[in-house]
Amino acid sequence: FRNKSYIMSYGDRPNQLALCSAKWLDASRFFNTYQIYFNERGTISEPELYETPPDAIRIRFEVMDADGLHLAQLIIPATAPDPSEGVKLQGCQSLSGQSDTVEFIVPELPANSAQEVTLQVIDVYGKTTRMTYPIRQDDVLSIIQNPLDVNGDENIDTADLLVVAGSLGQTVTPGATPNPADVNGDNVVDIEDIILVAAAMDAVAAAPAARAHSAAGIATTDLRRWLDAARQRNTGDATVIKAIAVLEQLLAIGHPKETRLMANYPNPFNPETWIPYQLSMDAEVTLTIYDTNGGLIRALVLGHKPAGVYQSRNRAAYWDGRNELGELVASGVYFYTLTARDFTATQKMVIRK
Repeated sequence: FRNKSYIMSYGDRPNQLALCSAKWLDASRFFNTYQIYFNERGTISEPELYETPPDAIRIRFEVMDADGLHLAQLIIPATAPDPSEGVKLQGCQSLSGQSDTVEFIVPELPANSAQEVTLQVIDVYGKTTRMTYPIRQDDVLSIIQNPLDVNGDENIDTADLLVVAGSLGQTVTPGATPNPADVNGDNVVDIEDIILVAAAMDAVAAAPAARAHSAAGIATTDLRRWLDAARQRNTGDATVIKAIAVLEQLLAIGHPKETRLMANYPNPFNPETWIPYQLSMDAEVTLTIYDTNGGLIRALVLGHKPAGVYQSRNRAAYWDGRNELGELVASGVYFYTLTARDFTATQKMVIRK
């Protein structure tokens, strides 16, 4: 995307291969003769090359491919600070399954009257599909005003949850003045809006400083009701999973009172799953996976973890369904054991192919 002399070059050095490009080679039938599909969602990401400005543009796509999704790449027009003209690879994200949601943050677009962004999706066989979308200046302006910041204070926190909670059940007549509490724009303020705001708080609620983050003003009964409703809607959607994690943290208000191993999700699964847990105190954490005969399948050394809840996909333990040799394991029942200090607990999971 940067220099015609090199394939998929990146940055100001034309011979530097982009991580996005390297991940594409994992699946491409032209470069990978083994045809092995590696799904490393949440474990590898592009290095941060800049600090995201407050007026960054957030672009979300719904993608699907019957063969199975592997990678999404966003290509945007080059801006003045870029070392070359034309277009550039803005970023990439790993995907899984046959349908998924992918979101990119773009720091800026050229200030022309109209611009285009291109989404390139790569399936598990390395085949690519491209679609280009026009973005008008008024579209950009509406995106900059983050609808999840309900009270407009440039923070997404419990204050926004309170505004949405105060409007629950209200409807909006099409064409009338929008209600800020209707963050998804479906003309009704309901649990879906609570879930979206709570999910956007994930990075805040997971930070160490957030252990003092209070749920003051939100009744415990409300938090429990929202949490139950979110759990009922949990079919593996990343947004719902994030919202559940945040609501659980707000309900706990601080450290969990006990260390606990939770049920993995999805379950049954093929080939990957996430294993949530919580720690009442800082600990070295290890997750060990066994077969029904007690044979060791995989040992995941998670390292030193601070006390907290590890439930969302970017925090829970992740297993790709492979053994210590990197081979996909067979269908069947497996057991996983969490060890943290003097705590040990075991649960069952099922791989179904």
